[in-house]
Amino acid sequence: MATGSVRVASHDGDELDAHLVVPERGAGPGIVLLHEAGGVTGHVRSVADRLAQLGYVTLVPGLFWRIERNVDCRTTRT
Repeated sequence: MATGSVRVASHDGDELDAHLVVPERGAGPGIVLLHEAGGVTGHVRSVADRLAQLGYVTLVPGLFWRIERNVDCRTTRT
């Protein structure tokens, strides 16, 4: 399984960040996985990994890229 960050061109010439996971065989049907309000967190990346294990190429775009790149909000409780 190959995992990494990629940049995807937007319609206005800018680029958004995305997390990409490709299954072992290097190809497969594709899924665009949208993250929750916390951004592309470890949990969202683990869901993408599980989908890739099932054979899906999975792309998780960082939806907040125009506000702040690579948002990964984590809530900690004390």
